[in-house]
Amino acid sequence: IGKLGHGMGFDGSGYVDAGDINAIDGSSQLTVSVWVRFPVDDGSYVVSKGTGWYINGGMTFAPSSGYPEMVIGSSGGYAPGHNLNQWDIWTFVFDGTQTGNSNRLKFYLNGSQQPLTFSGTIPATIPSSADSVNFAGCNGFPSLGASLDDIRIYNRALSASEVLNLY
Repeated sequence: IGKLGHGMGFDGSGYVDAGDINAIDGSSQLTVSVWVRFPVDDGSYVVSKGTGWYINGGMTFAPSSGYPEMVIGSSGGYAPGHNLNQWDIWTFVFDGTQTGNSNRLKFYLNGSQQPLTFSGTIPATIPSSADSVNFAGCNGFPSLGASLDDIRIYNRALSASEVLNLY
C-alpha cells in the first residue's frame, strides 16, 4: 500500500531501471518529487542517474546518513533529518538559471521549504550521463530499504505553490 494507492516497497535487493532519460542531461531546470516512507535511516539512493554519490555526470537524490540530499555533478545540498515510519513528500527543485547555491537548489518536506547545507557550488546544468535513471538503486545496484510512491521528474523548476499543491 502506498501513500496514493499502490506504491513500491524495497528491501535493498531490488530496484527499478527507468532507462536513460536523455532530457535530464544538460538540463538547467529539474524538479524531483517522491513520497517516501523509511522504516530506518537507510542512507541509500531514492532516485539516481549516475555512478555514485559524487558523480561526474548526472544527479542523485538520496538520504545520506539520514539526511535528504541531492547531488548534481560533484556538488550538492542536504537538509536536516527526515521522519521515520511515516509518509513524507520530498521535493528537490533545481534551477541553474539562478545565481547562488540557495537559489539554484531548494528542498521541500511536505510542501514546506527546508534549509540546505551545501557542499561545493551547484552547477548551472546537470552533467550528461549515459546511465539509466534508477529508483531505489544506483547504476544498476539496489540499495534502498524503504517505500516509494508517486515519483515525479519535471523538466522545469516548480514554484513553491506548485510544490505545496503536490503535498
